[in-house]
This record gives sequence, C-alpha cells and structure tokens, in this order.
Amino acid sequence: MQIGFTEEKKKAFIEFDFDELRNFVKGLPQSDLAFILKKFPKVNGFRPGKDADQKLSNFIRRISRWNGTDWNIMCEIWILWTLNNSEFQRFLNFKTRKDLEIELLKFQENNDVLKDVVKKLVQVFNLASLSLNILRDWFDFSPYSPSEDIQQLLLERPSQADIYLRSRLTDLEKSIKNIENNLYETKSETKSLLENLSHIEKISLDLNELQNETVYFKKNNQETSNQLKVLESRLDKISLSAETKFEEHTDLIKQLSNNVESYSLSLGEKLTTLRELNEEYQDKILNFEETLNKNQKENDYINETLKNVEQQIASAISSYSVVSENSTSTSNQNSNTVHIQTKSLLVDNRHECVYLETLGETIAHLERNLNKLGVKLQSARNIAIDVISAVTSGQLITFTGSLGLEVAERCAISLAGNSLIYCRIPSGLINSNHFDSVLDDWLYKSRERPVAIIFEGMNRSALEVYGLSLQRLIRERILQISDATQSLFLFATIVEGPSTLPISKEIVELGPVLNTDSLGWMDKFAIKGVPGLISEEVIESISSLDNKDQVDIEEMNLPEWIFSSSGVLWRKTVITSALFCNEVYTILGVPTKKDHIVFGWIIPMVALLKRERISEFIDSIEEVDDRSKALISLLVSEVGPL
Repeated sequence: MQIGFTEEKKKAFIEFDFDELRNFVKGLPQSDLAFILKKFPKVNGFRPGKDADQKLSNFIRRISRWNGTDWNIMCEIWILWTLNNSEFQRFLNFKTRKDLEIELLKFQENNDVLKDVVKKLVQVFNLASLSLNILRDWFDFSPYSPSEDIQQLLLERPSQADIYLRSRLTDLEKSIKNIENNLYETKSETKSLLENLSHIEKISLDLNELQNETVYFKKNNQETSNQLKVLESRLDKISLSAETKFEEHTDLIKQLSNNVESYSLSLGEKLTTLRELNEEYQDKILNFEETLNKNQKENDYINETLKNVEQQIASAISSYSVVSENSTSTSNQNSNTVHIQTKSLLVDNRHECVYLETLGETIAHLERNLNKLGVKLQSARNIAIDVISAVTSGQLITFTGSLGLEVAERCAISLAGNSLIYCRIPSGLINSNHFDSVLDDWLYKSRERPVAIIFEGMNRSALEVYGLSLQRLIRERILQISDATQSLFLFATIVEGPSTLPISKEIVELGPVLNTDSLGWMDKFAIKGVPGLISEEVIESISSLDNKDQVDIEEMNLPEWIFSSSGVLWRKTVITSALFCNEVYTILGVPTKKDHIVFGWIIPMVALLKRERISEFIDSIEEVDDRSKALISLLVSEVGPL
C-alpha cells in the first residue's frame, strides 16, 4: 500500500487558495524544488531552466483536472516538505525517507494514531514557542482526510502555566541525564581503579616468584662450584698421562721425518719429469687454441648468416599471416613475436578485506581510499560514482595523467582486494591469440570472486589489432547481450612518449577516460589504502535494468556535430552510463546530476573529434563541476594530452 490522497481530501484540496498552495510548494529547498519541476512538461517560449515559476503556476491552475500522476507529484512534494522540516524529523525520529514513509503510512491507515501524533506535535510546537501555522500547513496539504477533531487540536493552545511546567520538566530530565552521565563516569573510574589494583597484585605475585627463583639459583650455583672442583682434580690426572704420551709421540714424529726426507727426494725427480711433460702439453694447448679461434670465427660467420636467414623467414611468415589467418598462429609460434606481459597478484586474502555489502558502503570505501591517496573529498566522491557506474555496466575505465596508474590501482584494490592482475601492453603487439587465451582465463577466475585487470600502457599498440576479443566482450556487456560475468573489472592507463599512439576512438567508445591531473589534489602525505571486496548483491542492485527510466540524450543540449560524428556505439555507452549513474543516485537517495557524465564520457570524445570547437561545446553546457572546468581549461590552453 502507498501513501495517496483520499477522494474526500481531493475535493477539499481543490478549494485551497492559489497563493497558499504555491507558497507551500516554494517552501521546499532549491534542490528538491528543481527535482520536482523536472517532472513538469516544458513551457514553450522560455529558455531551459527559466520556466520554473510558469511550470509551477500551470500545475496549480489545473488542480481541478489533476490525474493520478499529478496527485502522486503533490504527495511527493508533501513528503519532501516533511523530510526537510527539522521539528518533524526530531519528533517522528526518522533517519531516511523510507523510515518516514513507513510512519506516514501508519497515520493514513489509522486515524486515531494520526490524531494522537498531531496532539503531541501541538505540544512540541507550543513548548518550543514555534508557530502552529507550520503544523496546520503540514496537515492541510497532506493526503489525509479532513477531521474536525484534528482541526480543533490545531486551534488549541495550552496555558502559560502548562508551558512553564513542561519547560521545568524538560530541565529536570536534562539534570537527571547529567547525573546519570556523571554516575556512569564514576563507575568507569572505579572500574579502572579496580583494574589497576589487580595489576599491582599480579606484579606482587611476580616479585615473590622471582625471589623464590633467586634462592633456587643460589643453591644451584653452589652445587656447580663443587662439581668444578671435582673436574679440576680429574684434569690434573689427565695432564700427567698426556705428558707421557707426548714423549712417545715425539719419537714417532722423528721416525716419520726421516721417511719423509727419503720420499721427498723421490718426489723431486718425479716433479722434474712432470714439468717437462707440462711444457710439452702447453705447446700442444697453444696450437689447439689457435685452431679453436679459427673455428670460432667460422662459426660466428655461420651463425650470423643463419640469423639473417631466420629474419628473412620471419618477415616472410609475417607477410603471409596478413593473407592467411589460419597460418598466423603457427608462424607466430615459430618466430620471435611480441607478447603481453602479465603480473598476477591473485591472493586469497578475503579475511583482510572490508566486505562491501551495500552501495553506500562501496561508494564511501572507494572515496576514503582515494582521499588517502591525496584526492580531495569532492573529487574522490565523483570518481567513485564514475567508477561504480562504469564497472557495474561492464565498461572499460581508462585513466590518464601523471598519476593514472596509481589511481587505477587504488580503485582496483578497493573493489577486488588483492585479486589484481597487471597486464603490460608492449609496443608492436600485433598477435591477438595470446591475448584471447589470457582473457578466457581471467573470465574463468572471476566466476569465483571479483578480479580486477589493469592494462598498463594500452596505447603502446593499436587496440583494434591486438584486442578484438576485449572490444567484443565490452561491447556485449554494454549492450546487455552477453552473460559474461560482471565480476571482471577492467581498468586501463594511457602513457605518453614518442613511441606511443594517441588516444583512439576505439578506447573512448568503451568507457570513461578520466584525467587525474584535472582532479582536486591535497598537498599531503599519501596513506596506504584498505583492500575491499564488493558483493555480487551491490553489482546486481545497479545492473538490473528492469525498473530504470530511459534517458533522452538530446536533453543534454549538446551540439549536433558531437552526435553525428561520435558513432552509435559511443552514444549507446553514454546512454548506459547515464542510466547507471541515475540508478546510483536513486539508491543513495539523492537528486540526480545531469552533468555527471560530462567529465569522463562527453569531454574526451569532444577533444578527440574537434578540439578546435571546444569553445562552442562550452557554450552549450549550462553547469559543470570543478574537475570538468579544469579539464576544459587544459584543452583550451592546449597543455598536454587528455
């Protein structure tokens, strides 16, 4: 059951004064009022954003012709008005909109409960010396049926003595609360003293044990001294026996010395013979080395010739592979080809990770880790929403700038823990077979738990040559035509240098390109991030598209040449990103931002297509955040790449 206007209240509602109803609606905060006005149809003859008053007036004037959608909008206005009133929030004790709607539904189901709540609210407003007009507006414009009892309560006002008595009771309650707090602190101090006394008693027991051990060691020391004396007497006896044996050994040594002299004469003669043989062998070795050097030169010449032949064969095989795809894999196995380099950090450290069971926890965890790296809080929150929206829709998140790799690592570890694989793209990579095999392996591993891949230096080689299978996987995930696991998170970095390629349209079409130099950075020491592990429930809560409203990309008021030159795949990616960003904001319970996808999706494509028309693009945007302004400033001044 949902909160809605009764037929009796609808009839009474039509009789309300036009100005009263308009002033009630304008009592909403600007952000909520703008959120409501978006639901009204556009008014011809006004610039975008300048027809707010006319929209509201048109809506109120046709109150007698309101349909079900209009009454639901009025109910939404009343709920937002209640949600932003601090007195109602304090009395009804709600934290979220869902909690408030549960309480309001109870009032609609039971008129006695509503009457009791209004009675208490009257007392609260009188006690706080607040105007009852706020409470009357709340009930008059509510969906609840008119009630004479409630109207009578709203007209009543307690005596001065009652107000004074209630004020005294409130003061007494505060005094009692302070006494309870002091008592609690006293109990805590007493507990601390008892713990200190327990430690002192333990130290006293340890001292007694040490004294007992000291006595025991003294006794053992005396026994050891006695044993040493016995050993000294035995050593004296042994030394006498050793002297006798030494004399015997001396005679034996003299005899051996004589034998050695006779043997040394014989050995001298043999050594002379060996030296003569050694000189003869040295001559033979020199001759052999000369022959070996000649053979080595001939061998080097043969190896160089073979190397040239192998290069010619490899070149021929490479040329042949362009004509025949079937022979490509065989020729690449037999030749010196370039392969990607991977470094896996797949470690089962789930006990060290923070489990992220809700979207709010995921956004907050990623925001904190980026802030520890040095990114300012607002930029960190924007990047967190960009990354979560792109990850859950299966896109490739590309980072540029001086700290692109570090930000990519921090995002990957925050969502997949240490299930991280670095894939370094080398220059001159033209073989996609090895890339296809490792991609299949990554998909298999991601079925058990989230796995993050970082393609370091994706622009060292042409993506359309080596990464056809990767492009196909991302396109199928964006277009919702593949059952490939969404637990494989894809990140990439762009490097600079004379041997690299510029950012291609094929990369921009697959997901956001986030420039780290355009973010807000703090001048402070970086702190190590905490690994996190996002749950499948969070991914499914965003990626299920059943209840999402379609996004009209033309409402962004962008120049026509952007859509005509960007291509169908990019437009599909932008629409998907806008849908997922809106879903993230909806789950978080905050108003959506139409310009959120400008930084990562729109500006990179503008810079790629026609950078000279950037000023025309700026004029078409009504409002952008600070990071988009910084990026546009870079493009206008032509300082460095995206």
